[in-house]
Amino acid sequence: MPDKHEKQHFAIGSMPKISPLAEARVKYAASWRVISINLVILHLRYAPSGGIDLIIYNILSTKRNKMQRIELHNILPKVFADAPITASDVWLTEFVFEKGEHYMVKAESGTGKSSLCSYIYGYRTDYSGQITFDGADIAPLNAERWSQIRRTEIAYLPQEMRLFPELTALENVLLKNQLTNHCSEREILDMFATLGISDKVDSPVQRLSIGQQQRVAIIRTLCQPCDFIVLDEPVSHLDLANNQIVARLIESHAERIGAGIIATSVGNNLCLNRIKELTL
Repeated sequence: MPDKHEKQHFAIGSMPKISPLAEARVKYAASWRVISINLVILHLRYAPSGGIDLIIYNILSTKRNKMQRIELHNILPKVFADAPITASDVWLTEFVFEKGEHYMVKAESGTGKSSLCSYIYGYRTDYSGQITFDGADIAPLNAERWSQIRRTEIAYLPQEMRLFPELTALENVLLKNQLTNHCSEREILDMFATLGISDKVDSPVQRLSIGQQQRVAIIRTLCQPCDFIVLDEPVSHLDLANNQIVARLIESHAERIGAGIIATSVGNNLCLNRIKELTL
């Protein structure tokens, strides 16, 4: 027998539609990070007949490039230009993140771990040196290419998570999965159950603890194809037992799709196996 959440959300055998509140939140969101979601949902609901197939093709069926390497060439945050850099495995070095490998970037607060993630994801460019993807400099990439990278090549969980607080845990996940169609309804509910938050699917995120929010954000991060999973302090508010459960879920997902994992930590390391540790 299906559980009560499955009855409530999936009785007709298809992914649930987002609520009017969720649609309104997307429609009126000012942040540029959800502009693509806003346009797709509005187009699917209001476009004249004949426009839907084009949008679905552009968002979901674009031929996927496969990224093998993220290469750092003597990069350094500009804010550190006059500061002495000693014994860093990342700053002012030649380093390569390779697909399929697991990396833990350990750092003290204020040493640039979140900056590194933002540079890789293209959110920020305030660094010297060069970052390349498979030998191609990322500096000249246009918005269209970055959009493709973020949809299909790099999955990113920022430290601040960027969840919509007034939406439920499930709605936050579905906003992404309805664009990527990467996970089935069963897989999403199974991830909630695996991480011990199946009873929170209908709870607004603002009512969840930070640790519960982190687990919701992790599920959302895994709802896309990618070659690298970039996680900025993903388990900072989790105990050891939940850390290990999260780590196994992420590793299983990464192994299934052949992705590399790049995680950061200021002390509570994600409990990954066969990791390569780096120090900023």
